[in-house]
Amino acid sequence: MKKTTKGFLAMLMLASTLSAESLLSNQNFNDDIQRMNQYINSMMKSHFNTDYFDNLNFPKVNMSEKKETYVLKFDLAGISKDDIKLSIDKNNVLTVEGERKSESKQKDKSFVKQEIYYGQFKRSVQLPENANQDKLDTNYKNGILTVTIGKKIINEPKAKIIKIK
Repeated sequence: MKKTTKGFLAMLMLASTLSAESLLSNQNFNDDIQRMNQYINSMMKSHFNTDYFDNLNFPKVNMSEKKETYVLKFDLAGISKDDIKLSIDKNNVLTVEGERKSESKQKDKSFVKQEIYYGQFKRSVQLPENANQDKLDTNYKNGILTVTIGKKIINEPKAKIIKIK
């Protein structure tokens, strides 16, 4: 019985040692990953203009299609209607651009985190080929710019049989 108990205790001690080693190696791996992430983040911040990355997808847009129209809704919360420019070019690219102005510059504030982007923005959306630039309506309410664009009928060539001579 003593041999069985000693063997059992030895197995428990070995199992706990192996378990502790695997936990320790996982912790080392996680520490390495965390250091690597910190290095990559610091490299990105030092080598690239962070304003560009912060502004990359601004403003957000929802685009839906109805039977006779396309509806685009741009999220422009906190931006005055006078600070927004909307244009459409000959290639059916709709562009919203403008500037979100900061309420006031306060150098003595220390932010824990700052995600609200202040400054110029631009967002372009390629419209479908059948979007009718002549049937365009806009509405700006509660920080949402709604652009409604009518559809036009595009005459597609019809299939036909060609007689061989």
